[in-house]
Parts: sequence; structure tokens; C-alpha cells
Amino acid sequence: MKKYILILPLMFLCLTAVAQTEAVARCGQIVTLTAQPAEGFFFVRWSDNVTDNPREIEISSETTVTDFVAIFEGKEFTINVRVKEEGTGDVEQTTFTGKAGEPITLDAIESDPCYQFDHWEDASGTSLSTSKTFAYTILGETTVYAVFVDREFKIKATADHGTVDIQVQ
Repeated sequence: MKKYILILPLMFLCLTAVAQTEAVARCGQIVTLTAQPAEGFFFVRWSDNVTDNPREIEISSETTVTDFVAIFEGKEFTINVRVKEEGTGDVEQTTFTGKAGEPITLDAIESDPCYQFDHWEDASGTSLSTSKTFAYTILGETTVYAVFVDREFKIKATADHGTVDIQVQ
């Protein structure tokens, strides 16, 4: 009796993550393939252009295809980009639309000399990057914030024959 090995890599368009599953089936057995998309993705088709999901395949002596690839695409999402505290700085672009897995570039602009860029954070307050220009990968609908903080100026005073007192109010 012939044995067939089914190799099932799951491909995500725009991402490099690949999950692979293998099973052994014999003539007369029915194999069910079920593609399960990751968060933010949807199933498109199998590599042989069949769109059934789940999909049943009866193994026979005529079975020629045993390597199936599930193809997924990212759902389209809107990313809003905001300054955490208005008036402290700016962002280059306030709205992006793209598919899950696609990168976008966020740019923070230090438009007020009394504030400096500190970091990017997501809607939950988790810090994402400390770079003014940041490559963000779309995962779903969200708002990303540019956080600016007060710029600190170092004040130094020296006296060669006495003292100097500095008070900041």
C-alpha cells in the first residue's frame, strides 16, 4: 500500500512567518486541510487555486499533489498617528491605510524648540520606539502617538572671586 506525505506550509503575504505541518495518508483515506489565518489576515486560496476551506482530499493512486500552501492576505486597516499632548510637536502624516503585515514610516517633527521628541507609543501606552523616524508594521486598527517632553536646558554659572546662586522657578 502506497503512503503519501502531505506537507502543508502556511504562507502569509507580507509576512515571513511560515508554519508547516506534515501528515501521512494512505490510498482510500480522506485528508481534511483547514487553513486558519493569523490575527489581521484572511484565507485567500490554496497554492493550486482551490478556495475551499476546509478542503477534503481523497488519496488515491492518481493523487499527484501532496504539497499544499495556504495563502493568506492582510486585512486593510487604518492607522491614526497623533501627538500625545497637543502643541508639543507634530507628525508628518496623521493617517495611514494599509494591509496587515505592511510597514509604514512614522515621522515625528520637533516644531517647538521648548519640546523634544521622546518616543512612540501605542494606544495602551506601550513604548514602541525612541527614533524620530520609525518603521511600524500594521497589525490592526490602532492609534500611534508621538510623545514629546520638555526640553531641558543646562544652566551653568561660574564666579572666579565669589559665589553664584541659580534658582529656577
